[in-house]
Amino acid sequence: MGTNTTYLSKGIKEWKQMSFSEYTNELRINYIISRLSEERKIRAYTTQAIGEIGGYKNAKSFIRIFKNYTGITPYQFIEKISKENSI
Repeated sequence: MGTNTTYLSKGIKEWKQMSFSEYTNELRINYIISRLSEERKIRAYTTQAIGEIGGYKNAKSFIRIFKNYTGITPYQFIEKISKENSI
């Protein structure tokens, strides 16, 4: 991108009104939600494996961040979309 991390972080702060880490977490969670919604087989993965799809190394951190963004745990989200898709 031809810039350094300080300018990139500042640009994200001005554009999205959030920190770089908040923005990357938002992107990661949205990516995981998309994959879980579209690919049924991923729903059977462990929480650790699902988190790793989005770049999280720690399952506890992934669960905490996922719940912070969605209001529910990854497991609850999987249950919810599985029920919606079976109707």
